[in-house]
Amino acid sequence: MGAGQLAQHLPLLLEDELVCVMSRRHPLAAAELTLDSYLAAPHVVPARYSMAQRGVVETFLASRRLARDARVVVPYFEVAPHLPADSDLLFTTARHFAEHFACHLPLTVKALPIEFPTMRFYQLWHERSHQQASHRRLRSLLMRAAQRLKPGDVAGQAGSRLTGGTG
Repeated sequence: MGAGQLAQHLPLLLEDELVCVMSRRHPLAAAELTLDSYLAAPHVVPARYSMAQRGVVETFLASRRLARDARVVVPYFEVAPHLPADSDLLFTTARHFAEHFACHLPLTVKALPIEFPTMRFYQLWHERSHQQASHRRLRSLLMRAAQRLKPGDVAGQAGSRLTGGTG
């Protein structure tokens, strides 16, 4: 470790599958979501957090020489699910995130037509805060909350707005 660098801790919180979110009124909500229809549809995407790195979805698609129509870019991840609720946009995100918003907005959650790698969520902190009691407490609470999450936790609350299949 060089001068001025601090050690970092990076434990995995959880992994989650990626799904597609769309308006309940979207034509694809009642149809089979094929790879062609997924790629051709307009998408809302969060802004890249680094110009040097692509997101999980773009990286995966590029590795297969595929691309989607990233029509709208939003600065914050939390904004993205609100746009498909009243438009023809699709949004690809982690299932827990999608199901939460499907409970509150007129959205349908569908399985993707191609198997993406899981999305991983991590905690990150520097060594300087590693022993701080308040920081340890917060990390512990986050880890316990993540461990309690299981696929479908939110699904029961969303009722018929969720579909697990591809059709």
